Amino acid sequence: IKSFDEQIPITGDIFLTDSAINITLEKEYEELILTADRNKSITNLRITPTLDKILEANETRFGLIIISAGFTRVKGNYGKEILKGAALGILTLGMYYQTPIKAYSTIYAMIVDSKEDNVAFYRKSFKEDMEPLDQEVLTNQYKKIFEGYFWTKK
Repeated sequence: IKSFDEQIPITGDIFLTDSAINITLEKEYEELILTADRNKSITNLRITPTLDKILEANETRFGLIIISAGFTRVKGNYGKEILKGAALGILTLGMYYQTPIKAYSTIYAMIVDSKEDNVAFYRKSFKEDMEPLDQEVLTNQYKKIFEGYFWTKK
């Protein structure tokens, strides 16, 4: 996300040293993102009191929450999984066949507003068979997420 400093108006970071508050916030982020994802809407989605207090204590109206998740395989593991899936297909006479996932990358982005106590923005990017550690993959995901919000569509 740092490579977009010129395009995304990030004014600073908030670092918390209290591990109990960090654990609470992680649970609240997860609940907010799961709710937005499940409902496919941020209408009437309110931010949590802990998140609101932290933003207000830092004199910040908006907060950007980015969560990245992914899966990758070590060299040789993918081939073994293909063989295992093929063997399973033979043993079940083709009734069951498992296609292994090589990798995936998911990024969740949410902008919260402490003044209005709501979620102002939410988008998710999921890329199957894309390496979550590849900078180019991540850059393309960020571009897609913020397209039409921080910059115009191309």
